[in-house]
Amino acid sequence: MSQTPGGVFVRRAEFDDSASIQALVGDDAAVMAKRFGAFDVTTMIETATLGITAVDEKGAVVGYAAFFDYPALTPGVDAAAWPSWLHANFGHPEYTPATASWLAFFVADALCQNEVAESILRTAFTTLSEADAILFALPQDVRAFAPVRDTFEPLQCLKPDAVDVKVHACHRGLYLPDLLIREARVEDHDDLVPVFNAQSEVLTERYGEFFIAELIERQDPSNVALVAEVDGHAIGLLALSSEIDVQLLKATFDLDPYAGLEREDEAALAAATDDALAAAAIALARRAAAPPPSKVAVREPTSRHEVFELQRGALSQFPTDRRGAVRTLASLWTDGSFLSTRVKEERASLAAWRAEREAFSRGQGLRNELVRAFNERRERRGDAARRREMGHEHRLRLWKVEDDAALALQNAWRARAIRHAEAETDKALEATTLLARRVKEYGHSSGRTADTERERLAKQGRLRRMKARSSARGVNDKQTAEESAAKAAAAAAAKAAAEAKRAEAAVDPKLAWTHGKGFSEVRQSLEAGLGSLIEGLLKGQLPPVSELRESDDEGELLE
Repeated sequence: MSQTPGGVFVRRAEFDDSASIQALVGDDAAVMAKRFGAFDVTTMIETATLGITAVDEKGAVVGYAAFFDYPALTPGVDAAAWPSWLHANFGHPEYTPATASWLAFFVADALCQNEVAESILRTAFTTLSEADAILFALPQDVRAFAPVRDTFEPLQCLKPDAVDVKVHACHRGLYLPDLLIREARVEDHDDLVPVFNAQSEVLTERYGEFFIAELIERQDPSNVALVAEVDGHAIGLLALSSEIDVQLLKATFDLDPYAGLEREDEAALAAATDDALAAAAIALARRAAAPPPSKVAVREPTSRHEVFELQRGALSQFPTDRRGAVRTLASLWTDGSFLSTRVKEERASLAAWRAEREAFSRGQGLRNELVRAFNERRERRGDAARRREMGHEHRLRLWKVEDDAALALQNAWRARAIRHAEAETDKALEATTLLARRVKEYGHSSGRTADTERERLAKQGRLRRMKARSSARGVNDKQTAEESAAKAAAAAAAKAAAEAKRAEAAVDPKLAWTHGKGFSEVRQSLEAGLGSLIEGLLKGQLPPVSELRESDDEGELLE
């Protein structure tokens, strides 16, 4: 963990930081998704080339950044072909996978976002030592946000109509100085002395005050000194030498894992190995191709020097007669010669046959080994083919199971949607039926109530008029009869008005909107309201059934 002057510490991102990073995103998840695309913090921590977390003095996470070798969260850019895409649309052929890295995600606390960005980018350039620039892609409709717009420069797009993203670049020189590597000069002594003294004073005490200058001055083809220069000042020294005492190193260190720092002539060793393998292959081929010998021993002719020779002292046993002795000697010589020749010939033929059979047996063993090796190789190939076939069948079964599961899910969702649609249709039909029934009931009841009330009032009027006429007939005085008739008519009219008011008060309040209208007008109003309701149902504007059931004002519902 490293600390920056602003009190922000940076370290490698860990899985335990996931919850804190998600908390930093908070309610800005939609904004982050618009900037960086679809992201998952846990996946980024696991797969990022470099993930850096920034924390404060109390250890609380205040920032996070993820770096990749490609534009990870930009779906419009191919991860493998991004260099050609970048060069074709933005130029800058110097940006390659070896010299550039991509910032895929960045989030920080608003109170310290500038310090977090500076610390993270400085650490990224320090860790990614080969990266000369860090690139960052944004959609065309998203403006660069702080602190990215302060450190990243936009690249000019060569084909604005062909791409839907814009690319920004941050160069290493903004955070780390560029190093110039060159051969050391004696003049670099004054710059290098403070560097060496700051790390150790033993070198000066052991080798003298000017040992650096002496080391640089003694350069030759076998001893080279290099320095790193920044702003015209040497800040580092590297001394190299090819004069190495390998035996001293072997005596001082364990160099067995490194082959004693020695290397054999690989070309000669490879040539010798190839020659030995070729000779062995030729010998094996000759032994394997030798024809089989005969199973019956073949007699070979015997040369002249193998004929039987008479042993010394044999003539002393012959008779003294010269003729008899010569005949005997000739007979012995002839019989012994042929017998000895035949025995030697048989022995020689048997020995040659045994040698040939033994050689064939050894060759037959080699043939058997070759056949066995060929059969084993063929069996291994067959086993590999069977394993591949079984793996293919297993994958096919897995794919079938996945397809069946996907089909089952689709059927389940389709059935759920159908049930939901049927339920909505049932509700609409129920509401329509209930409304039609109520409209019909109210229409009939209102018509019957109005007709009954009119008949009752007409009957009462006829009765009053009959009473008035009968009363008038019994009065002898015409004036009295007229006054009585007038009074009776007035009383009847007042009573009829009172009865009409009581009948009006007794009518259902739900039908109050029908007062003063005839039956045909009421029916036309109900039909117009029902038509409007059905049209609303067809458009999907269905009032809840509870309102249809609980509504006390049918006139309002129809309107």
